[in-house]
Amino acid sequence: STTNVETSINEEVFHEVSESFQGESSLSSLNDDVQQCTEKVILPQTNTQSISNNMIPNGDEAIGYSHQEGIDYDETFSPVTRIEAIRLFLAYAAHKDFTVFQMDVAFLNGILKEEVYVGKPLGFGSKQYPDHVYALHKALYGLKQAPQARHDILSQFLIESGFQKGSIDTTLFIKKKGKNIMSIQIYVDDIIFGSTNLEYYTKFSDLMVKRFEMSMMGEMKFSLKLQVNQFSNGIFIKQSKYILDILKRFGMENCGTVPNPMVEQAKLKLDLVGKPVDRTDYRSMIGSLMYVTSSRPDIMFATCMCARYQANPNEHHVSAIKRIFRYLKGTTNLGLWYPKDSGFDLTAYSDADHAGCDLDRKSTSGSVQFLGDKLVCWSSSKQYPDHVYVLNKALYGLKQAPHAWYDVL
Repeated sequence: STTNVETSINEEVFHEVSESFQGESSLSSLNDDVQQCTEKVILPQTNTQSISNNMIPNGDEAIGYSHQEGIDYDETFSPVTRIEAIRLFLAYAAHKDFTVFQMDVAFLNGILKEEVYVGKPLGFGSKQYPDHVYALHKALYGLKQAPQARHDILSQFLIESGFQKGSIDTTLFIKKKGKNIMSIQIYVDDIIFGSTNLEYYTKFSDLMVKRFEMSMMGEMKFSLKLQVNQFSNGIFIKQSKYILDILKRFGMENCGTVPNPMVEQAKLKLDLVGKPVDRTDYRSMIGSLMYVTSSRPDIMFATCMCARYQANPNEHHVSAIKRIFRYLKGTTNLGLWYPKDSGFDLTAYSDADHAGCDLDRKSTSGSVQFLGDKLVCWSSSKQYPDHVYVLNKALYGLKQAPHAWYDVL
């Protein structure tokens, strides 16, 4: 059965809707590549006491990745934007008809609260202090507490500049003035932002450049493997470049195409007799497809179905997952269209089969959520193993069913 729920959403509380899609971390792990920071660290001056390896905890291994919790750091958590929040941000931008811009924080090193030391780089020595280490004043890339330190300093700066931080989605910042609104979404050191007033864009970019070393990237075109095309009548999201990349990576750039990602009534099952395949390659294919589901809900169910057999995959499972790749080969340019002239009411649909899995009789559910005509969230998940259902009516097959039916009659 299908349930349709409609709720009117006030455009002025857009941030509250965004917060509902925010979690503490993203499953897609869409982590940025770790970069080497060239921020200078301050060395002990000649009139200060020198610090040697044997004067600090873990001095013989005074390097970033050897830091231990409780000794070198306490808090490391930094909120990460979920991909649903990015889609919601773009949907709202299309609805309000404003352009989304992008900037990159080149060097945003938070102030360290702990006393942290790191060893000297290999090949760099000091005749005066051959056995000494560096004392850090700012968080470098690679330190466990660096993400939190960077987020804290940026968050504090935006709040002092008049922005309001979401109570649930702490990566979303909003500033209102009259009928105009400016929204900012932060993903690690990447920032996307937009405003109903173009003048706010200029003021914000000048503000950030003045405070931090920023790299302005202009209109948002590519982020988190999403290609974003902004038009006068809406925003189109696709991943054609990434799809072509993974087809080439797995040697399927010249494969044939198929009209659907899964054969109708396909029966995948755990087969311990079939010829096993390399688990690492299989999991890599699953992971690549999970990135594609960021803009392709049509492969969500098929990908999640194949993901259930990552522990012991065989040729039968590989054949099923390669069919998804062949389907993508023929539908490279499919994506999500967020039209400008449409409403912003929330409409949610949910459906589930009943004990559809032949192996354990568990159910698989699916759901989609629209804001107007804009699809912003979807999911496909199998019933958790610890979930049970409480029956309030007798079903055929139960021993007490005839007696219960007779009593009612």
